[in-house]
Amino acid sequence: MDPLTHVMAGALVAHACAGIAAEPAATLTAVGAAALPDLDFYARKYEGAKFLKVHHGATHSVIGILVQSVVAAVTVWSFFRFVPFIGFRSAPFFPLLFIAFLSVATHVLLDWIMHNNGLPLLWPFSERHYCVPLILGVNPRTVSHQCGERHYLTCFGCQCRGGAFNPVSWMIVVPAVLGFFVPAWRNPVGFVPWIAVAGYLCLCLFYRKRARRAACRIDEEMMTVKSYPGRSRPDRWLFVRRDGNRSFAILADGLKHCVMRRWEFRHEPLSPGVENAVTRVIRDLTPI
Repeated sequence: MDPLTHVMAGALVAHACAGIAAEPAATLTAVGAAALPDLDFYARKYEGAKFLKVHHGATHSVIGILVQSVVAAVTVWSFFRFVPFIGFRSAPFFPLLFIAFLSVATHVLLDWIMHNNGLPLLWPFSERHYCVPLILGVNPRTVSHQCGERHYLTCFGCQCRGGAFNPVSWMIVVPAVLGFFVPAWRNPVGFVPWIAVAGYLCLCLFYRKRARRAACRIDEEMMTVKSYPGRSRPDRWLFVRRDGNRSFAILADGLKHCVMRRWEFRHEPLSPGVENAVTRVIRDLTPI
């Protein structure tokens, strides 16, 4: 998910929890904690696919959620307790810890439902990556090839352009901004968008099931293959399977319950340059 949506998700948590902790400590805790897991973006300094191995790593695990919640709450609580400001009241620690926990959890949840490299939720006990692919992340059509980023990286602008085509981002960002202008309605403004997001995700699951059934009318083996979400809508799904030296792909519409397009690819031997590149990617992604 793009950084703006993550930060605004934290703002929604602050709106929903308005009244349990003094401001601005509560909002600063929520916004800061919501962005905290992406500190592993320092991995951009690595070359090649090593970036993918570090980014969305330990900070996006259950243990990471707990540790980062404590760090965010302690930081804001200490700041407002020991650094005096005229008119700013310090907030109790445990309400801030609760807000921080919810904010970090929203970050991990939003990344979990996106089709990416997955998240190591059980780290350090397991390095297995989990992913529920219901939303397309950075859309290739929204990435500017003039931004200067290469090798698995996208700049902040490209990520935000991808968020502009993401319905979930709109469901979060617009109410989060609105909540700052209607303080009397902050609590419902903080709760209702999450209900809308949950409804949208249920719609994605429903249409994915219908799209898979449509694909299976043509190819029965598509029942068990991976699915890839379509661009900016919940009803378009792509199903891909491989059989020997051939791959088969079907783009299906869950709303109309039909197949839109079908592809068949034959895998040719890789050139030495491409084979070396693939070997480097596999080596970079292999756990240390």
